[in-house]
Amino acid sequence: MKPPVVVLGATGQIGLFSIFNLLEQGRQVIAVTRLSAADNNSAIEGMQRIAYSQLKDVLIRQEDTMGGKPALLSCGPVKLAQDVVQLRQPAIVGHWERVIVIGTTSAVTKRESGDRKERELIAEIEAATTLICEVCHAGKIPLTILNPTLIYGCGMDQNLSRVYSWIKRFGFVPLASKSQGLRQPLHVQDLAKTITNAIETDPAVDIDSPVCGNGTVRYDHMIEGLFAAAGRKERLLRLPRALVPPVIGLSGLIPGLRGLNSEMFMRQAVDMIFDDTSARELLNHHPRKYNPKMHDFLLPESIQQIQQALV
Repeated sequence: MKPPVVVLGATGQIGLFSIFNLLEQGRQVIAVTRLSAADNNSAIEGMQRIAYSQLKDVLIRQEDTMGGKPALLSCGPVKLAQDVVQLRQPAIVGHWERVIVIGTTSAVTKRESGDRKERELIAEIEAATTLICEVCHAGKIPLTILNPTLIYGCGMDQNLSRVYSWIKRFGFVPLASKSQGLRQPLHVQDLAKTITNAIETDPAVDIDSPVCGNGTVRYDHMIEGLFAAAGRKERLLRLPRALVPPVIGLSGLIPGLRGLNSEMFMRQAVDMIFDDTSARELLNHHPRKYNPKMHDFLLPESIQQIQQALV
């Protein structure tokens, strides 16, 4: 019997697609959510929903009641994963079968950001990751850290899906005057497959690797692909640097666009390219090329069923 998988960030796009794959592989999934449910048993066979406040009680059960040591898959905030791996200290040694943490390549691209909030968030992620590494090393627990690039594929991300929605609503997209920086957009289904491989691989792979899409695409060409997916004519409004701050200010008045900052526009000119050879060779990561279609901005019915069971 395969050991169960505790999934943090279960209701996010990465968590939902990963849970679907794990259930397909016959894994028992313990999906951790923020709120309690009247009945912990979900309508999905093989998946149990529990609130974060109940997690410690679940983890102190005897291993035979859970079918063996559980694996931990963190698809949410890295700080939350840090809190969880610390739950059973000092008895952490040997508790987890393996730990998989989904980080972000933003830890590199935003480390020197001119936006204070971005820098603080990255500092928090890096501090949490360092502590997780220390705990897993001390406990001899295999640790896989996967840092995906720009994720898209089901309409739940806050990057390309937000631009796609803007195109559908307004028919144009404002860009920085210099927006030729290279990107490696990654479909969430491809990321979920690689996560499943990380859980299924025996022995567990102990790596810290970027996870990228197949090939590179210029930022402005990436946005042009969204127009094609939406069936709209390409209309790019290129903004001189001086106009970026006032446009950002106006965007705060539009629901769904709050949280933008000038740094996001400035980074459009910067190449953000990573080498994910380790993930490709050790975890059989084989992503698709960037060619978005309309259905890539909708949540598949099979994933909707899991989502509904978790809310």
